[in-house]
Amino acid sequence: MIIFYQVFAILMMAFLTVAIITVITTKPISIIFTIPFWPIAVFMFRLGKKAASLEEWLIISENEIVLRKKNFSYLKEWKIPIEGLKGVNLQTVGFWTSIKNMSYYVRRRQGEYENMLYPTIEYKEKGSHKVTFFENATDAEMKWITDALQKLIPQPAS
Repeated sequence: MIIFYQVFAILMMAFLTVAIITVITTKPISIIFTIPFWPIAVFMFRLGKKAASLEEWLIISENEIVLRKKNFSYLKEWKIPIEGLKGVNLQTVGFWTSIKNMSYYVRRRQGEYENMLYPTIEYKEKGSHKVTFFENATDAEMKWITDALQKLIPQPAS
């Protein structure tokens, strides 16, 4: 599905380029009508490229969980101490968080409009934090990873 968005964006840009060249040679003022389509094509191309190049690592050691997200433009890393874990579960995320992920568009095309859940790690380190990860995984993979990580949460001593 990610490839579809990239191919569509490239074809859209090619069409717009040909349209602009044609318009410039006949009626230059008509170029104004193509302007709204350029940002859409660029947005779809960047989103597809970001999703296609995204790599995620989840490294679990005795003391901490390290989550790394890397794509063509950035590397982001979270170090989460095991004793600071508050919870690992599937949660709905905010609009701006979900719209940045390609899986949001794929799942909407599949008819899921509400209650799109993503794996989320909640932890305490100088305040309370949440990290969403594995957004492009299937529902079964998301459930499996949250169940596996929930076993790492320290239980209070009785």
